[in-house]
Amino acid sequence: MKKLYFILLIVLCIITVGLFPLDLFIFTVPEWVIYVMLAAVIAAAVLVFVKAGAKAPVKAVSVCLAAVTVLGALGGIIIDPYFNGTWLHLSPAGPSQRYDTVLSADRACADLDCAMKYLQKCHPALMDGLPAGMRQKYEQAKADIKAAGSVTVNELARQTEGIFTMLNDAHTNAFVQDNAPLYLKHYYKWKQGDWKLTALNGITLKELLARSTELYSFEAESWELECMKNDLLNLRGLDYLGFSPADGVEYTFENPDGEQRSETYYTADYVTYAEYLEFNGITDQPADTGSFVSYDIDEDRSLAVLTLSECIYNSEYINCLRDMFTEVKEKGIRNVAVDLRDNGGGNDRTATEFIRYLDTDGFKYASEYQRLGFLTTPRSADYAANQRYSGLTFTGDLYILMSSGSFSSAMLFPQYIKDNGLGTLIGEPPGNDPNGYGEITMFVLPESGIRLSISTKRFFRADRDCPDKYIMPDIPCEAADALDTLYNTISAQ
Repeated sequence: MKKLYFILLIVLCIITVGLFPLDLFIFTVPEWVIYVMLAAVIAAAVLVFVKAGAKAPVKAVSVCLAAVTVLGALGGIIIDPYFNGTWLHLSPAGPSQRYDTVLSADRACADLDCAMKYLQKCHPALMDGLPAGMRQKYEQAKADIKAAGSVTVNELARQTEGIFTMLNDAHTNAFVQDNAPLYLKHYYKWKQGDWKLTALNGITLKELLARSTELYSFEAESWELECMKNDLLNLRGLDYLGFSPADGVEYTFENPDGEQRSETYYTADYVTYAEYLEFNGITDQPADTGSFVSYDIDEDRSLAVLTLSECIYNSEYINCLRDMFTEVKEKGIRNVAVDLRDNGGGNDRTATEFIRYLDTDGFKYASEYQRLGFLTTPRSADYAANQRYSGLTFTGDLYILMSSGSFSSAMLFPQYIKDNGLGTLIGEPPGNDPNGYGEITMFVLPESGIRLSISTKRFFRADRDCPDKYIMPDIPCEAADALDTLYNTISAQ
């Protein structure tokens, strides 16, 4: 019998420990399940110790095994920022509830409490708990929800995001994951005619931006504008911003000559993406090759352009860089550019891998520390030796193309180039602060399905002495004109 109790203890410990990789990579394991398993582990250890008549060594092993399991599991729950998260799950989470789904006050408040629990656990700025102003806003949000009796999913997202925005962290936000968005089907004709959206219902984009500061987490106003402009063209986003297409929404557009035109659209004017293509007769959509990285060689300009739509560090990226720089060397190409416009980020190793082809012995890079519950990791070093690839070192001119949609690691990339004097930046400042937060973990709120993105790291700019708040271009221009500006810069040399 005593062997049976001991075996039971071992099995329970293995299952408990095994729940953590399942939670990390496969599916979310409710926290209460871990606590139930820990109670079972403790009970099994007590049985071995008290009732099994085991010898002293077996009892000692049982106590140690149970203690290590309990302390390890509690440490995982308290410290691990990815526990109960979805960021590393092999299968993506399903969509949120529809944005107009009505939640009872109790369900909405339960989600809001859950959001604040994760925020306080993970964000580096909240090591000492919620600041008074943020706590007051949290309590007011709950009071408003209870007073209303019910809220829609979009309204709950607004309340949650209104608290998150107080951190001034563009990586930390709450949003509705709409897997079936409905787009304004007429927008294509305006875009093709080079008309730009300037106002809704007579409210200019600048005015809308000023009144939407609590609806979007941002550091650079240009990033807030990008987020808002995306929402102006779909039903969920319009509802989030407080517009009702059922009553009609008047869009005002302006062309390069300063001519303005207005048109009112209704709910029926918003369609799925497939319907958008069919309505506008779009049949020449470029095939989606699935590749995030590619390059082109323009021998007439002696120029190689690497296009990077995501900062993914893998064998495809590594091989693409090697192929490009091999061809650059073989053809004597004097100029290399990296197009990071509208790149939303990813892994900053894409930048350090690229630098291995440049003529520098070492480089300054962004140091960081990560929050782990009530602990933080040591701040990393801020200088690294450059392990150059022999025989492929590029000694020509390097250019980086940026836009306000270049974000996170796509901000770090030009930061490393600028702060180490390795090249020239062209375009618009990227969308976040180099002295900010990042390295997100993600959660799904159980009642609404609202997504949470929460920073776990604090970053510090590579050039500690730079007074600029953002990564400023050396040659400023609109992002759409960055490639032409690059051509003109090269031809003027």
